[in-house]
Amino acid sequence: MDGRAHGDASNIQVCDPRLFREILTRLPLADAVLHLLGYALHEDFLSACFEKHRGRCYEDTLSFANIVEILSDALLIHQGSARQALLAAQKDDALPTCKEAFYGKLRRLPLRLSVAFMTEASRRLNELLPAQTNPLPASLHAYQVRIIDGKKTKRIAKKLKVTRELAGQLFGAKLLAAYDPATRLIQTMAAHVDGERNDAPLVPELLANARAQGDGKAVINVADMQYCDLVQITQYREKNEHFVLRHHPRLHFHRDAALPGRDFVDAKGRRLIEEYGWLGSPKDGRRTFVRRVTWKRSDHKDLTVVTDLTIRNAGATESIPAADSIDLYLTRWKLETVFQDVTVVFGLRKLIGSTPEATAFQAAFCMVVYNAIMVVKSYVAAVQPKPMVVDDVSNKMLFTSIIKQLTALTELVPTASLAKLIVPLSTAESMMAYLRERLTGQWEPSWKTARNKNPRKYGPKPKGSGAHTSVYRVLQKHKRDPNADDKPG
Repeated sequence: MDGRAHGDASNIQVCDPRLFREILTRLPLADAVLHLLGYALHEDFLSACFEKHRGRCYEDTLSFANIVEILSDALLIHQGSARQALLAAQKDDALPTCKEAFYGKLRRLPLRLSVAFMTEASRRLNELLPAQTNPLPASLHAYQVRIIDGKKTKRIAKKLKVTRELAGQLFGAKLLAAYDPATRLIQTMAAHVDGERNDAPLVPELLANARAQGDGKAVINVADMQYCDLVQITQYREKNEHFVLRHHPRLHFHRDAALPGRDFVDAKGRRLIEEYGWLGSPKDGRRTFVRRVTWKRSDHKDLTVVTDLTIRNAGATESIPAADSIDLYLTRWKLETVFQDVTVVFGLRKLIGSTPEATAFQAAFCMVVYNAIMVVKSYVAAVQPKPMVVDDVSNKMLFTSIIKQLTALTELVPTASLAKLIVPLSTAESMMAYLRERLTGQWEPSWKTARNKNPRKYGPKPKGSGAHTSVYRVLQKHKRDPNADDKPG
């Protein structure tokens, strides 16, 4: 008999692979997400993406795949804490170098790598979507809709020496995203290091990225009034694409007197005015013929949209009714809720890096995670005994359940054993079959989206105050005059 006291279990290790497999079987959401990310972010894909878009960056001891894995653990398991993820990686011998190397690599990742990473990973996830109901009006089902809007990364920690004494908040990178309301996925993005930059100069890059992923369908670009000018309208109409934009008053509308408009009430009780005419001066070669639809509202400012989707005949029936043009523009708010989910639910509120490049990559990764959760959500809705509408499943509540299962899995199963259990599937067909099998029968009442039957009516937002700037502008000012920060204000 050895010298251990009776009942001493300090040297007992639970390492039975059958137990680990059983634990994974009992955590289907975690299993589905890990297999999904394993497919979308396969090491071969990450290596190829890095090699193509790395610029002057290089891989040495710490690979791009290592960075993605650590960031994934930080956001999905450790509530956005990179330090906890790095400590866990060190404990599991999964960190091949020091913690400082991770932060150094993260802050130097080029923007084009972040954009390509998000775009290509989202394309791989899009291939896995099950059949689902298109929420758009029936007249728009033949089109691919691309909602465009910008976002700046906020609440940047003042870790850089030149930012520590600054008042107000800092902005990281400026992002411009394209969202497909039919698939409910973010398609692609464009980025700039200056968070104070206007969105408009990023439109050509965004459209080029989106068009490279096109499926051959006719496209409608939907955007707010800040994207309504002749320069951008010309860009929207390239490649035989179309637009539905909120009309900006500074872009003059010249009504065509030969095509009389009409004033009517639609099926939803809205008073609409439909007119035909031209945007831009007769002397401007970019002048565009449009149909203008105005919703006369009593509780808000009138909503006016313009579109080139018209047959130029006021007496004939338009293929896309005026009411559907208004409804299509109103779907633009969905991208605002997506940005809210990406920020609050999926880990962009707590930023790990302090440079524009680091914030852009974390934002890109959070968008990929958002898309992955949307794929899981689509399968959860599709495999119910009576298939549900995807939007009836709550993003936040489903993600909360996923996080709980991922946390339990990582606590109970060692990293090395988990890596052996999660074997990425090689084809989209096999991945789709696996997701359908694993998520069949999975439902919790809390996942049901809560509907507010009496929504609150909001008035105009009060104007805020306070200084703000971007990290990029602070760094550029410091380069021009390194001693400026020591001068009295």
